[in-house]
Amino acid sequence: MNNKQLVLMRGLPGSGKSTRALSLGGLICSSDHYMLNDGGDYEFSSDKLVFTHSQCEDKCLSAMRSGEPLIVIDNCNLVLSYYINYFLKAMEYDYSVRFEDVKTELTAEALAARCIHGCPAEKIQQMMLGAKYHSAEEVLSMIRYFYKK
Repeated sequence: MNNKQLVLMRGLPGSGKSTRALSLGGLICSSDHYMLNDGGDYEFSSDKLVFTHSQCEDKCLSAMRSGEPLIVIDNCNLVLSYYINYFLKAMEYDYSVRFEDVKTELTAEALAARCIHGCPAEKIQQMMLGAKYHSAEEVLSMIRYFYKK
């Protein structure tokens, strides 16, 4: 029986993903951790997004290699291309995968006001419109179809 689990947080900025992630326990991997300046304060830079997400993936992969029993990916994970690599690695290292959806009825403006990272309402609105809430089973089926022929 597989006891290793990968949890992908999924939700808009300001929805409470990080708070929920902390309540799950386990090792938390978040691209936000790599946006901290030398003083330890969060400092968003779109120029650093590729770097921060690759660092997050590297931390997750290292944890999988060492057999960490619970890994939580605390990113928005709203589009397949943002999280498919986590599924591929989970399959390789025998991790079960599930989403922890943090959905909200709040408006983009309300989420922007709650978001501690300064994400503007316009960006959150774009994310709302582009979000795709595939189930883990759907993602695994797509992977098997496209990658395992």
